[in-house]
Amino acid sequence: MVGGAYLMGVRITNIKCRENIATTQTADMVQFMNLNRISDEKVFNTGMRDIRGILRQKYTIAD
Repeated sequence: MVGGAYLMGVRITNIKCRENIATTQTADMVQFMNLNRISDEKVFNTGMRDIRGILRQKYTIAD
């Protein structure tokens, strides 16, 4: 009886550990996707004219 209880405790602990790892990985993936979305929005919303204007202000033909 004691051995069975011990083995069930080990199994329950392993299941909880796997659950915590899956939850952490999911949270990390969501955070990574949000960072990518934010950077993609910044790139998408910056028009080509904006980039050309910035380059013209910073550099000349001589540079």
